[in-house]
Amino acid sequence: RFRPSPPFRSACAVNELAIGLFLTLRIFPRVIILATWEITNLILTIFSWVEPVGHLPIYGIMAIRFIWAPSEKTNRLWVRGGLGRSS
Repeated sequence: RFRPSPPFRSACAVNELAIGLFLTLRIFPRVIILATWEITNLILTIFSWVEPVGHLPIYGIMAIRFIWAPSEKTNRLWVRGGLGRSS
């Protein structure tokens, strides 16, 4: 079984934090999602299928965010519905 070293674990943690921040702040979301999927496929070669199974909901949300590109009208509806006010 593969036991990652502390620097490897720290690099993974920083990577996940950066990905989460970029997606939350909507900085290049499609590029970040594609890069994350590539990193995930590389991780499969090290950890087998056990590691990604816990992240399946996140991968599903990223797939939806990758495919769905909201328009300006949709954004206004989300703001109006979510915040209870019109823009």
